[in-house]
Parts: sequence; structure tokens; C-alpha cells
Amino acid sequence: DAEARGRGTTVYLTDRRFNMIPEALSENLCSLREGVDRLAMSCVWTMDPQGVIVEAWFGPTVIRSCNELSYAQAQSIHDGDVTSLGAGQEQHCR
Repeated sequence: DAEARGRGTTVYLTDRRFNMIPEALSENLCSLREGVDRLAMSCVWTMDPQGVIVEAWFGPTVIRSCNELSYAQAQSIHDGDVTSLGAGQEQHCR
């Protein structure tokens, strides 16, 4: 706990990473896995066209990821290209 608090984030280097939390948590229990329900605390904002928050809701939620992506795949989707995804996954990224 003290080490994670001191580190504050996972540190990525070109050849390795230093996890903020133990691998059992970062690679499994706290990781968003495709098709697996994860309990979370969420904030849902409603914003006006200028980006001003007009309403906020905080509460318990369940998150289920429909895809498990690499950083490169996520960037491709952000850029509008879903061709790096497997067959049938494109529908979840529109």
C-alpha cells in the first residue's frame, strides 16, 4: 500500500513496467477483461454544448468491456480505423 501510494501510477519503460499495484490485481482483478463484469464507482456527467457540467451522478456500477484491446488497437479506433480488430468486434466500436 505504501509503495503504491508513493508511486501513484504504473510506470512504463520501453522494456518493462513497474505496477502501482501487485500483478494479481493489475493483471486480473482490477483489469477490464473482455466479457467480464467488474464492480466500479462511476461518475456520469451531463454537459451542455459548451462543455459545462449541468448534472453529475456518482454511484456504484457494473462495467463489462466488449473488447480487450492493445494500446495500438485503441489508438486505431480513436483514429476511426477498426480494421485492426478481429471479425465481429467492429460492431462494438461504433
